[in-house]
This record gives sequence, structure tokens and C-alpha cells, in this order.
Amino acid sequence: MALWNSLNVVGISIDSTVQQVVLELIVTIGILRLFDFNPRRDPDFAWVFITRLVMMLGIYIIQTFLQYYMRDAVGVAHPEQATTNFVILVSLTSLVTAFFAGWLSDHLGRKRMVYISGSLMALVGVIFVLTHSYIIVIAAGALFGLGYGAYQSLDWALVVDVLPSDKSFARDMGVWNIALSLPQVVAPVLGGPLIDAFTRAGNPVLGYQLLFTMAIIYCVIGTVTVRFIRGVKT
Repeated sequence: MALWNSLNVVGISIDSTVQQVVLELIVTIGILRLFDFNPRRDPDFAWVFITRLVMMLGIYIIQTFLQYYMRDAVGVAHPEQATTNFVILVSLTSLVTAFFAGWLSDHLGRKRMVYISGSLMALVGVIFVLTHSYIIVIAAGALFGLGYGAYQSLDWALVVDVLPSDKSFARDMGVWNIALSLPQVVAPVLGGPLIDAFTRAGNPVLGYQLLFTMAIIYCVIGTVTVRFIRGVKT
């Protein structure tokens, strides 16, 4: 990448943020290979990894840019406080579903509950795209919390159901957790340039609408792909 920048190929340079993500991806692939991550041998475990990776990417896109959305699109006077209020509401409502969703999944099936929780979080993305009313956005925080709390407990249940070997539980859980940490690095790189471009063009609201449309797509993909996991209850 340094060589690319020094040669100034077609006038395009790779900034430090993109370099960081590329290096993170290379290291992640190396870790997965080192810890014997084999999708062909363990397809259910691979699908749980993929669904978590994509879903968390959608969640972190919302979380990373929420404060700026409150400032630029909703137009609140104190975006930090507004974001805090949203997060508090998410935390409180997620406590309710974190327990009950796990219990229900034991009786009704994991996938069905994931479909419901994923749909709730995707719906919040739709609300962010369609309206910029502070009251509605804050109320959407409660809806997001219901979906997020349920998804977290269900996701743990899913991975426990499909761990490849009883001889390497800790290693495999570490591999699975990469699907949580990697989106935290990727989400800002996906959304940051998009928001900057539309802000410079004088239309930041459209930038946020496109950003949250991306989040909706990721949440939907992360929800729908659960159907490919064969070794869990429907």
C-alpha cells in the first residue's frame, strides 16, 4: 500500500484508515486459518459466524454514527445527551428480551426468534430513514433494544448448538467472537467517507438515509441467512 501511494497510480492514494482495515482483514484471515476455521467441514458453525458478522456490521453502522445523525439529521441542540438517552433506552428494553427470548427459543425454536429480533432492528433502520423526529427516533430506541437484547441471547444459543468439537470450545468461541470485533473496525470505514461526501455536497441527511439503508440491508441479510443453519431448531 505504501508502494501504491508512492507510485501515485492513477492518482488514487490509500489513506491510513483503509490501510488499517486491510491489515485487520489480513490478520483476521490468518487467525481463522490458524485456529482451524473450516466452513466446508463445519458449515453450521460457519453460517453462525457469517450471520453474526453481517448482523453486527448493521448494528455498528447505526451505533457508530448515531451521535452525528442526532446532530446533522435530527437537529437536536445536544446530540451527546440525545445519544445517551437513546442508549439508555436500548439498554433497559434489551434486558427484558434478553431473558425471555432465550427461554422462548428453547420452546419455539431459535430461527423463528432470530427472524423476529432481526426484523425489529431492521425496522428501526427504516424509521431512521423515513423520519427525523426526535421523539420518534428515541421511541425507536425502545424497539431497537427489544430486538438487540433478544438477538444477543439467541446468538449465544445458536453458537452453542453448533460448536464443532467438544475438545475445542474455547478456541471456537474465540473464532466466533471475531464476528463481533471485526465489524467495529469496518463500519466506520464504510460509513465515514459516505457521510463526508454528502456533507461536503450540502446534503448530509441523504447521506444518513443511504447509510441506514445499508444497515437495514445488513440486518436483513444477517437475519435471513440463519435459515441455512441446519443443526438448530427451526
